[in-house]
Amino acid sequence: MTRLTTAQVEALTTTQTAALSATGIKGLTRTAIATLSDAQLAALTGTAMAGLATTQIQSFSTGQISALSVTQVKSLSAGTIGALKATQAAALTNEQLAALSTTQIAGLGDEALEAFSSEQMAALSRSQISSLSTAALTGLTTTQTASLSTSQISALTRTQIGSLSADQFGAFTTSQIAGLTTTQVSAISGDAAAGLSPATSASLSTTQLNALSAAAWKGLAPAAVSALSTSQISSLAANTIGLLNGDQVGALSTTQIESLSKTQIQRLSAEGLGAMSAGQLGALTDKQISGLSSRPLPV
Repeated sequence: MTRLTTAQVEALTTTQTAALSATGIKGLTRTAIATLSDAQLAALTGTAMAGLATTQIQSFSTGQISALSVTQVKSLSAGTIGALKATQAAALTNEQLAALSTTQIAGLGDEALEAFSSEQMAALSRSQISSLSTAALTGLTTTQTASLSTSQISALTRTQIGSLSADQFGAFTTSQIAGLTTTQVSAISGDAAAGLSPATSASLSTTQLNALSAAAWKGLAPAAVSALSTSQISSLAANTIGLLNGDQVGALSTTQIESLSKTQIQRLSAEGLGAMSAGQLGALTDKQISGLSSRPLPV
């Protein structure tokens, strides 16, 4: 088969093309692959498609990619799917995407995933979303991230959530953030938490807020903390209050300070307590002050 010229390949009938085995198709040059007609392409069996080398799939035009049947797409190996160029990945139809197995989806690279349109992203099922590699997820643009449905986001694993960047988290809408499970929230990294805007942090439930890790709390911007309602602040676990750093405590309004319980005040870190302004200290009630009786107040 390696001796066939491009002209000879072009002359193959659909019956002859359909007879190509996995070994036989490996003998076709990249140039020969690129010259396959629509009829010849449609005649290729799943067995032949499974035999395609990564270099061969990359010779397919975007038109040829889009023309592949669901059966042919399902026959491609994960390695072959992973070899798709960005332009080829962008040419996949929603029907083709829906046919990809979780193993094939796991083979997608970051450049290929980054090339997906919002419509293509929406076509991915929950099981496919949870199968995306963390390397591929790093390629998601903020537009793609914002286009994910709450159902898709809830399918992300802890490892996947932990791999998301600050920019990607910053692109999440309030409804997307509100849909995160406590297990997912606990996986948010400190770097990613820095991307949460005041609006999105304010959309977190108290259960979600208490599920944030120490690293995530450290990463939250002071503006994100000051955006929390008094109801959210007063519902934070005492141990969570103890995670607030000086800048975060200093950003709290006097109203937020007043909403803290005696137990919460007692758990403030030395850094947090030391960062309190005269106005904040002045907002403390006698009951709150009594909780600090054994601790020196900042001068």
